[in-house]
Amino acid sequence: MLKITSQDKSRFPRQYRALRLPGEDGRQSWLQLEGPRRIGYDAFRRPVGVSPGDAWDEVSRRHGVAGAGR
Repeated sequence: MLKITSQDKSRFPRQYRALRLPGEDGRQSWLQLEGPRRIGYDAFRRPVGVSPGDAWDEVSRRHGVAGAGR
């Protein structure tokens, strides 16, 4: 799991990636690219949806994740 925040992280382009989530009201969100954590599905309070393909591609390359779903 990677953290998503609504705080502007544009000054940290190596650590965060801009992310626009489906169904959101147009606000910019930021995906933290470093420090993935393992958590159980039951720990999710509010599943947002499927990750955008380009974001998943970048994360999978960076962390060596292959074959996992978006």
